[in-house]
Amino acid sequence: MMFSRVGSLYRVARITGPAHNLLGLEFHDHSVSSDVVVDKLQSPDGPETGGLPEAQVRDAALAGVEEANKDRGTSYSVKRVQYIPADSPPTDVYRFLARCIVERIDNRQPFG
Repeated sequence: MMFSRVGSLYRVARITGPAHNLLGLEFHDHSVSSDVVVDKLQSPDGPETGGLPEAQVRDAALAGVEEANKDRGTSYSVKRVQYIPADSPPTDVYRFLARCIVERIDNRQPFG
């Protein structure tokens, strides 16, 4: 997996054979619950048609952050989710990727 950070946005990219996924998360400065903004990014291969359902990706990412918060005693609150609709299913992979982001932040590991 490749981790990076652009401003306040934490990103992870996972490529396993033919499968590929990118998840970006931005967190609130304080524990705030409000609507989560979802940004659909364009694939480097061109315009999107169809693809992964926004609500399922958002829900999986939020569930992953919630699980990591519970396991680690943290209180991250998601402000924004980014993903590429043309990425590979299943959407549950975004739960795993979100957990990885929180764990990496909590372990104070670098984001490229």
